[in-house]
Amino acid sequence: FDASVKTNGAAIGDVAAAIVVGMDGVAVGVKGEFDGAASELTNVAMKIGYTAADFAATVTADKYFTEFSLSYFQKISGSCKLGGEIALKGDAKFPTITVGTVCSASDTLTTRVRVNSDAVVSYAATHTIDSNIKFNYATKVETTKIN
Repeated sequence: FDASVKTNGAAIGDVAAAIVVGMDGVAVGVKGEFDGAASELTNVAMKIGYTAADFAATVTADKYFTEFSLSYFQKISGSCKLGGEIALKGDAKFPTITVGTVCSASDTLTTRVRVNSDAVVSYAATHTIDSNIKFNYATKVETTKIN
């Protein structure tokens, strides 16, 4: 397969292509990115996932299969979900572990809390006043790294 975009004999633009195939809760996707100006492939990634009514799991390989992550999300109740991810990215010596929760206190208030092994704590809330008005609040605190 060969594709290019040319103007006045010079290649331009970036091209990204992806394909996802899924069936019975299982999905597999592959993505490629090409820099037309530099005439080089800039990324290749793959994701495999499984989704059921009350949980989802995903394995991802990115940046030419040099960065990896494993994610899992579980529905705890009708109003609360818990999730986690282990990710090894870039030249990190240790993986980053992230855990978080999303809970709906009511039909109008949803809160999200997340903490990771780099000691980053995040909090977000969405309060729906009516169908046209939402109030969002988010904060993130980066503390000393614990790796």
